[in-house]
Order: sequence, then C-alpha cells, then structure tokens
Amino acid sequence: MKALVTGASGFIGSFLLSQFKDSNEISLRPVYRNDNHLAYKKKILIENIDSNTNWNSALEGIDSVIHLAGRAHFLKKTSSNSSTEFKSINIDGTANLANQAASAGVKRFLYLSSIKVNGEETFPGEPFKPDNEPSPVDEYGKSKLEAERQLINIATKTEMDFVIIRPVMVYGPGVKGNLLSLLKWISRGLPLPLGSTKNLRDLVSVHNLVDLIFLCLTHPSAANQIFCVSDDEPISTSYLVNKMSKSFDRSIINFPISPHLLKILLQLINRSDISQKLISSLEVDIKKTKELLDWEPTYSFDEAINSTVSCFLANSKKDK
Repeated sequence: MKALVTGASGFIGSFLLSQFKDSNEISLRPVYRNDNHLAYKKKILIENIDSNTNWNSALEGIDSVIHLAGRAHFLKKTSSNSSTEFKSINIDGTANLANQAASAGVKRFLYLSSIKVNGEETFPGEPFKPDNEPSPVDEYGKSKLEAERQLINIATKTEMDFVIIRPVMVYGPGVKGNLLSLLKWISRGLPLPLGSTKNLRDLVSVHNLVDLIFLCLTHPSAANQIFCVSDDEPISTSYLVNKMSKSFDRSIINFPISPHLLKILLQLINRSDISQKLISSLEVDIKKTKELLDWEPTYSFDEAINSTVSCFLANSKKDK
C-alpha cells in the first residue's frame, strides 16, 4: 500500500513517519512545506494547502491518504481573519484534496479531525461519543466539523472510503502547545495552583493514535466510520502534574486553590482558554473504536509520560 501523508513535519506526522518509515507493508509519501526534510527521497513539497492546491503528482499511484495537515486551534490571538484562515486550510483545503484523491482512484481517505467537533466539556457519566450531535464552540472546532461533512459528502458520491478520527489532546515525545508549556514550567520547579483540581480529562499518546491510524488504513470495518480515540485512562490535571514532576524526579508545590477561584483569576487575565483545559472535564467513550476494530490502546499513560519527559530533557540538553 502507498499512503500520502500531509502534515508530515508536524508533531503527529513526524512521529508517524519515524515509526513506519521502514515498514514493508506501507510505503509512505510525506508532504512537506519546504525542502529541509531529507529522510524521504519521494517526499512532496507543497507550500500551501487550500482550494487551489494541485495534488496531481502527489497522488500518483497512491492508495490511501492520511490527512493530518491543518490550521491549528492555537492560532495567534492577534489574527483578525482567523475564520477565513480556518476555512481556507481546514475546510476548502481538505475538500480540494478529497476531490482530487477520489478522482485519482484513492481507495481510502483518513482525516484527523478533533474532539472539539463534539464540544469543549463533558459532565459526569456523559462522555463524548462519535454519534453525538456535534457542538463545536470555537472556529477551529467548527472548521473541523465542516471539513468532516465535506469529506463525507465527497465519499458518498464516489468510490472512495472515508475514515474520521477525533482525538482528544495528543501528547508524547516532541509534544508542542500547552503541554510543552506545562513541561517547561514543571522542569523549572515552579509552583502551580492546581492541587484542588479534581476534573477528569482523557488524553491520547501519540503512540496509540498512530497505531490506530495505521489500523484504520486497512481494516474493512473502518470504512465510512467516525471514531473517538483516547488512552482510555481519564486523569485529573493535578494527577498529570504529579506524574510529570515524578518523571522529572523533582518535587513541586501544587497549591490547593479552589477551581472556581482559579477560573475567575484566569478570566481576569484574559486566559479563559487555559482555564477550560486545566479545570473542566472532557471524557470520551471509545467503546465503538475498540469493539468495531478489535483495538486496544497498548501504550500506557505512565509509559507515554516517561517517554515525553525523556524526550524533553534530551532536547533541552541539545539546546544548551
């Protein structure tokens, strides 16, 4: 099988390539934005992904597409046209690639969506499921939902299958974004105000996510399905902090401040987005994923945290 991988230089894409570049079962053709990546001779260079991107040469001989590329939800707050950028890349860019893939005879199009399609917060006993009524809140989640709908519509009219995966927050070696910021904070031994946070949030290690992605490329039952994915081990933010500090082999002060008060304080400094991730709960039900695909997340939370911290420390030494 030959698979095209967009977003190959990103956190998930680079990990995916490192795990399967020597595979005898799947030949990967990565798509990069520049020529700084020398590992793959058959790489494709595409600077921008939008409605005008020409994918003809990239799709030649391709059986499956793994579409990871997209405008990330941590777009700079200074951007005045975020909805336009999300539409251009996440919606129009995905639809354009899917249309050309179907015309090129691609058999399966795997789209990495986001749990933000379901919403931002869950309540006890009500985890998100793939068949829930979508309820995205921000522009990123809305663009991911519309991209899903465009893909489903294209697949329905052609012979190409679709697979949609909605991951929760992804972590692992090389993680970026808010989790990287938390790693940096804990590595310095700085105190945190999360000791009283008793929320429950599902995470997914990049190991388990990539394992599921490759299973979905070939599994017959994955065709035309939407899946949620997690490690199946919901944890609190305070537990995450404690595990990280233990992996760093250092103790930090984690003040037991009321989550309600902490939420107000973060709102006062215009960081409500962080309070949502730190304080609220977000659980997913992956029963469908496990039963339909006979799949289990095999990489444990402890293993993934330890490898994440080890990679962070190794990279920190290189930067010095």
